[in-house]
Amino acid sequence: HLHRINCIESLKCPKCHTHDETVEHFLLFCPAYARQQHILDRTLRAKGRDLGFLLTNPKAFMPLFRYISGTKRFEKAFDGIHS
Repeated sequence: HLHRINCIESLKCPKCHTHDETVEHFLLFCPAYARQQHILDRTLRAKGRDLGFLLTNPKAFMPLFRYISGTKRFEKAFDGIHS
């Protein structure tokens, strides 16, 4: 989406630079976030690899938010916002 609205130049993942950065790539496959993926998998078990579950089930929200925070992928975008 960000590429489509001209907010970023490239579709490539800014961490691994080998695949397009999609929600699925970011949450499930990017090798740069393997540690965070492992934690998510350990917390949610098999459901940690189910994109539909991660994005729609309230039981997944807190582990998912911890994953996103742990990747620091959006740290710059949310600079100044504190819990």
